[in-house]
Amino acid sequence: MKAQTLFISPDARAQHFNWLLIEDGERQAPASGPEPELAEALAELAPLQPQVVFVLPAEAALHTAVEVPKRQRRFLSRSLPFILEAQTAQDIEELHIVPGDALAGDLLGVYALPHRLVQTLLRLTETAGLSPRAMVLETQLLAARGRDRIHIAWQGERVLVSVPGRGMACTRQNLSAWLERLVPEGQTDWPVGLHVSPELTTEANTLVAELEQTWPTLEPVQTVAEGWLPMLADFWLENPRVRNLLTGPYEQVNAFQRWKPAFAGLAAGLGLLAVSGALYFVADLRQTEARAEATWVAADNLFAEAVNGSMNLQRQRVRQQIDDLISRGDNTDADGGTFLPLLVRVNTALNGEQIRLEELRFTADRSELQIQVRAQSTENLEALRSELEAQNLTVTYSAGRTEDGFRGNFRIQATTGGGAL
Repeated sequence: MKAQTLFISPDARAQHFNWLLIEDGERQAPASGPEPELAEALAELAPLQPQVVFVLPAEAALHTAVEVPKRQRRFLSRSLPFILEAQTAQDIEELHIVPGDALAGDLLGVYALPHRLVQTLLRLTETAGLSPRAMVLETQLLAARGRDRIHIAWQGERVLVSVPGRGMACTRQNLSAWLERLVPEGQTDWPVGLHVSPELTTEANTLVAELEQTWPTLEPVQTVAEGWLPMLADFWLENPRVRNLLTGPYEQVNAFQRWKPAFAGLAAGLGLLAVSGALYFVADLRQTEARAEATWVAADNLFAEAVNGSMNLQRQRVRQQIDDLISRGDNTDADGGTFLPLLVRVNTALNGEQIRLEELRFTADRSELQIQVRAQSTENLEALRSELEAQNLTVTYSAGRTEDGFRGNFRIQATTGGGAL
C-alpha cells in the first residue's frame, strides 16, 4: 500500500481550507475551498486511509515563551495556564495549552489554540472516518529547519516570523519592529533564513539589505516556487517529530494506553497489601495482567465520563496530573489512597443514571479526590455517599440546590487499611 499523507491548512476561522495529498513522495494537485468541498474530498479519500496532518495558520494560535523556573516545572500543568493568562486577552478556559521546548534560562516555549478550532477540525476528519496524525503551526514547521535561528517566510501581505520559542504572522511594514521585540537584545549572530514567493523576488532584495544591517549571517534567499502548503508539507515530512499539538484531551490514541504498563505494578502492589503485607509478592502473570486490565478499563471509563462534554481547564489539569503521578512512580502508597485506586472505586460507586459527574479534581499532597456531581434529589446524593463508603472510602460532602436539582461537592479519601481494589 502506498504511503499517503493529506495536509490540511485552514484559515484562522476554519471557514476556508487548502489541502494537499502526497503519495509516496509525489504531490497531487493542491486544492482549496470551503468546508463542504473539503468534506467531500475527505469522503472520497477515506477508503485510502491517509494520515492527516493539520497545518494551522499562525494567526489561529499563540506561539510564545514564558518564564517558568526549572524547579517549578514538575507542577507545570497547574501553573502554566495562570502564567499564560497574562499574555492573552482570550479566556484561558477556552484555550488548549501545550508546553513546548525548554529554552535558554528559565524560558519555556508554549502553544495555545482555541478548543473550538481544534474541535471543528477533528469533527471534519471524524465524520469521514479518518484519524489525524498531527496538528502543527506554520511557525513550528519553520522552526524545525534549525534551532537558534531566525526564519522568515514572506507571501503577499503576510510574513511569518519564527525565532527560538516564538512565532507569529505580521506584515512587511511592521516586520522590523516585531523582530526587535522577538529577538533578544544583542543577539546578532543568529543565522537568518528567508523564504519568499516568486513574485516578491525583487522586493526581497530590499528586505535582505535591511536585515543584513543587524544580522550579517543572512543565508541565500529561497524562492517558494511550488507554493506555500507544499513547502510546509515538505518541512513536516523532513521532520515529523515536530511537537504535535494534539495532546491531552485531543490525543488520537487513548492516553491511558501510555500508562497501561504502570497498572501491572499497581495491581501487584495493592495485592501485596491485601494478602500478606510481606515485602515481596509473587503472582500468576495472567491474573496480574487481568487485574491491571480491569483497573485500566475502570479508570478509562470514569475519565471518559468526566470529559465527555467540553474539556475545561480543571479537567485538563487532572488529565495532566495522571501523567505526573505515573512518571514519578507515585501512583500507589501504603493505604491505596492515590489517584488511580480512588478513580477505580469512585467509578464503581458512580454506576447509575441519577448522578451526573460535572467536575473532577485531585489533590496529590492529601491523596484526596474531589468530585462535583449533579443529582435530581438529596436522596441521590445520600445514595452516592453510601456507595462510596461501601468502597472503603472516607467521604465528606456538601449539597446545594440548583435550578434543575441539586449539586453535591464530595471530598474522597481512602480509608486507612481499606484494602486492595
